[in-house]
Amino acid sequence: MEKIYFIVSQIKMTQNLFNIIESNFFARVISRKIIIRIKDFIDLSRRYNNANIANNALKLEIKSKLNELDNNFKDKLQLQRHKLSAHIQDLDLLDRVNGWQDITKDEIDKFSQDIFDIYVLFNTQDNFQELIDEDFKLPIEQKNNIKTLVQKKDIESEPHFGMDILAITRSNTSSIIPCHPIQDKILSLNSIHLMLDFEISLFDILEDDNYLKLAKTLIVNDIISFVDNLITRESSSYYRTR
Repeated sequence: MEKIYFIVSQIKMTQNLFNIIESNFFARVISRKIIIRIKDFIDLSRRYNNANIANNALKLEIKSKLNELDNNFKDKLQLQRHKLSAHIQDLDLLDRVNGWQDITKDEIDKFSQDIFDIYVLFNTQDNFQELIDEDFKLPIEQKNNIKTLVQKKDIESEPHFGMDILAITRSNTSSIIPCHPIQDKILSLNSIHLMLDFEISLFDILEDDNYLKLAKTLIVNDIISFVDNLITRESSSYYRTR
């Protein structure tokens, strides 16, 4: 139950950041943590439900809601988790653009709320920890610092030429359409660099330990993704004839 609470609390904190960040691109960057954690929540909750819930009616209710959540996840966000969140992987241009743009505030909020609603069903368990909004509330000063950072890093409000693979998804941005696998690789690395630059800057201004740990996991995740894209494996489509 403690691991499930940890996942739910990370989703709550990410949602708080997501709601502060007034940038479509950087809000999507941060929201990837929720997308990663949806599957983790489903898997852990299923195991806990099967092993620990004695009330058959409650067990069936939780099972049903988890199945519904899983089906929605597979239908709407599974590609985003595997190809754009847990790891930045090679995708056809159209799939990459559509997948990134399908990460919306409404979609993220709905999945988050569904998870919170399922989590509450475990409240009869002795080791259940209530998710209290006040525990994750950021001070006004911190919120203002985050907003200032977003304004400083803003790459959408004014016209510019983007040199990364996701530039085509941003407003006011001209972009390069890759015509060769090496171009695709470099543009992908540039996108990951943009994400890391924002995440590290966010880490530098956060003060709460839990939020710092959350930002650190995002940074580590994308560093690994950057290295893996830089040192391309032989099985990658970069080495295959297109």
